[in-house]
Amino acid sequence: MKLFILPLILSLVLTSLEAKEVVNDVTQINPISMNRVVSPKTVSEVQEAIKNSTGPLSIGGGRYSMGGQTAIENGVQIDMTKMAKVVNLPTSCKSILSR
Repeated sequence: MKLFILPLILSLVLTSLEAKEVVNDVTQINPISMNRVVSPKTVSEVQEAIKNSTGPLSIGGGRYSMGGQTAIENGVQIDMTKMAKVVNLPTSCKSILSR
């Protein structure tokens, strides 16, 4: 009987993990389970994601961290990778404005 219960429990656990979205950093050894991942393409979509968030909020760009610092477990991840258009590149300030 115990042999049948273990696969059932394992199946339920894996199913519940699959229901959430998972983000990872560049090392791929720090999977973090998120309630939701939003991939905005405009500034107004970023604003809406922030307004509609009720829990922990994290922002990820290239996800080049090496320790899982790019996300908060069970939070909302704003994935900024779709906003890669350079709007202004003032070389005197050594900064880039992108959207």
